[in-house]
Amino acid sequence: MELRYMNYAYEKNYTVQPGTHLLRDDQSYYEATSSNVFLGTDRVYGDIFTVNRREPKWFVEDGKVYFQSDEAKLTFELDYDHRLDLMQQILGNAMVRMVLRKILDNIDMDYRITPSDNTVSFTGKDISFTLVSKIETIVNHLLLSNLTVKNNDGRFYVRGYGSVTAEGPALERTGECAILRIAEISRNTDTITLHILTGRRAFDDYFKKSKLIENLTQYLQVSEDQIGRKVKDLILDRNYEATLQKNPPPLSFENGTPSPTDLNRSQDSDEPDASTVEPDAIKNDDPSNLSSDAALTHHPYEMTESLNQAQAKEAAIEPPTSADKAIEALRKVKTEIDGINYIYKVVREFKVEEAIAAARLLIKESKTAVILGFPLKEQSEFYVARSYDINVNLKDVADKMDASIFQKKTGNMYEIEGTLPTIHLANVLEAFLLTIRHHTMAE
Repeated sequence: MELRYMNYAYEKNYTVQPGTHLLRDDQSYYEATSSNVFLGTDRVYGDIFTVNRREPKWFVEDGKVYFQSDEAKLTFELDYDHRLDLMQQILGNAMVRMVLRKILDNIDMDYRITPSDNTVSFTGKDISFTLVSKIETIVNHLLLSNLTVKNNDGRFYVRGYGSVTAEGPALERTGECAILRIAEISRNTDTITLHILTGRRAFDDYFKKSKLIENLTQYLQVSEDQIGRKVKDLILDRNYEATLQKNPPPLSFENGTPSPTDLNRSQDSDEPDASTVEPDAIKNDDPSNLSSDAALTHHPYEMTESLNQAQAKEAAIEPPTSADKAIEALRKVKTEIDGINYIYKVVREFKVEEAIAAARLLIKESKTAVILGFPLKEQSEFYVARSYDINVNLKDVADKMDASIFQKKTGNMYEIEGTLPTIHLANVLEAFLLTIRHHTMAE
């Protein structure tokens, strides 16, 4: 049978005078001497079509294809949208295999194309995201170049690049695929499988994600570049709620938590009060080793006084309501990761000084890191602090950042604060968070 899809891939309708006539189960079948239909193979799905405007019935015998028909003619009509998708998937798959063959030597490859998936598989234990990105980049460059494609008896030739075996009809130019994306990578024993989206499927995927992003910006009331941070805040809140049900945190100055007099005293002096500091707890953190701008803050790692002394002071001085609320708000976003309690929050509901005062009390608790941002229109403030038993020098972390980002920054190894343009606030907070995580994971 003449396979017209090889040379006439865009032909939608075709009528042929049939060959041999056979009777099967009292029904007439005619041999198709030529056809524009691709019936499919074990690797690639076939066309959707009708024969004489009816659902097709056929069988293969002695290498010949017979179609059921009540008249001595066969008119094939393709579902053209389906044919175009089929050609895009076939060419996109072939392009990925062609690029893989040039990048990786001596690899065994296989492929499958179905109405819902398009895959290329090859031997290997792992593949880097860098290599995946390189494959995508090269393939999309070839698609954008709109090179000519020739289908020569089951081998696709792309002008100026190379050739690869393929099954089914071919597009005439690479640009008709428009775009290609490797949407997923799966692994099975020693086989890596790339799941491909190209042509209309890729556009449908991008359109769906675009609508999702548009909806998220409306639901979350943020811009597109702020979606990730907003979702992170929601996850932290949800994690806190789950933890709260098991271990409700204290929401007031109880159980030995330092009173405001401790905070005021430590802010008035750079030197730790001998009555409140355990010498062994800070033997490696002599205040004389701190930077000159350490006078901005008290030592956030100060050990609390004995339980009786602290309780006596709490009984004498009532903590302000605003402090209670600030502490409660910060506790709500506390999340434990690998033994470290992280309090990461963009603060809008409290004054800067109230939130910092609450943070200084919270970091007296073991293994606690506080990272706060205060967006104030075009200029924002930040405050980062850690408890005495987290081994990271926050001043060094800030000093290693681009100095041009900051309008002002000051502090010491235990806490750091400053001002900067609001556009840089998210990146700076994220940098502190990742650095603290890196240091604690390395210990």
